[in-house]
Amino acid sequence: MRAVTAWALLLALAAATPAFAQTPAHDTDHAYQLLGGWACESDAHSRALWTFTRNADGAIALKNEYRTPVGAFGEFDETYRFDATTNRWKWAASDPNDSHIHDDGVAGPWTAQDWIFEGTMDAEGRGGKRDLRMVFHRHSDSTYEREMQVRRGGGWSTISSSACKRVS
Repeated sequence: MRAVTAWALLLALAAATPAFAQTPAHDTDHAYQLLGGWACESDAHSRALWTFTRNADGAIALKNEYRTPVGAFGEFDETYRFDATTNRWKWAASDPNDSHIHDDGVAGPWTAQDWIFEGTMDAEGRGGKRDLRMVFHRHSDSTYEREMQVRRGGGWSTISSSACKRVS
């Protein structure tokens, strides 16, 4: 009888756990290898420290603190949340200093060399809502590139890219 009660309690707890708190296997999803600090340089020669951390709800948060070649500082914040119900990652990005900038997208688990998010760029100052694709290209456990692409003329055109190396 005690085993049946414990089993019922485990089933109730599993049903009450939100899907976003569940995660894919860490040994097959490269997303978890992003945790830590990364020194990144964009194709426009901005330098940045990208810090990926794990939130209490299981989401991965990115704080992108950058400096442009002319010395301006900025920040961009992103969240990557795994939805076990759809087996998809949901990504959202924003600029804490500009409420008009919001990008988002979805992708499956990162199990191949490339991790591709399909979504939208929604920014009044950047031409309104557009199709957006974000591609992580994994070179090794300690290096990757990330490209931001928009749809132009039926294809994808890179609007920015960054090369990153692990620092912690």
